[in-house]
Amino acid sequence: MANRFWRAQVTIPMDSGTAVDAIQNVTHWETSQLQSEADNMSEIVDKLQTFYTALQAYLPGEVATTFDVKLYDLEDPQPRLPKLVDTITVVPSSVDGFPHEVCLVLTLEGTPVSGGNQRRRRGRLYFGPIAESFSLRVNGNIYTDVGIQDTLRDAGEVLAAPGGTFGVQLSIYSPTTDATGTLEDSFTAVERGHVDNAFDTQRRRGPAATSRLTFAF
Repeated sequence: MANRFWRAQVTIPMDSGTAVDAIQNVTHWETSQLQSEADNMSEIVDKLQTFYTALQAYLPGEVATTFDVKLYDLEDPQPRLPKLVDTITVVPSSVDGFPHEVCLVLTLEGTPVSGGNQRRRRGRLYFGPIAESFSLRVNGNIYTDVGIQDTLRDAGEVLAAPGGTFGVQLSIYSPTTDATGTLEDSFTAVERGHVDNAFDTQRRRGPAATSRLTFAF
């Protein structure tokens, strides 16, 4: 196989220190075997550091300053152990945040091909939590402000652009294709993307309830 195929898991802790409150972003990467595995992994971490640094001003104050990064080689048998455990650092704002479920979606995809299933060539990165000051109210609806939309778009473009010595490439991974074909066929290079100004939600990111009020007849 010409290249290597990776899963990067970034864990974003909250200042509560409680593991269940942490948020995860998962991305996939294709790298060249023309350089060492260690260099491949280092370049992926560098790309992730650049991405989150670009967006750190939009993170609320309850986000921890150190994110955990684990890289997995998808050619390893399951259950996989990480090939690399590392950290990236950010400087969040001091602003309070929206509920942790609120996020912005960075949609990433490969160029459509005739006869291809575009859903298998598309992925999403849910950026959040988000400091609540970066929003606008328009005709009774709440949208993101232009600054965070522009910055996430630009950061996504840098993340997706081939980088490193041998062109580390952000990719879309299709487990459906992997199950019926080859690992190589299941990876699609990200060649375009978009960010709209509507907030989205990820319900599983919400904190556990600390109180429950009931009634009964």
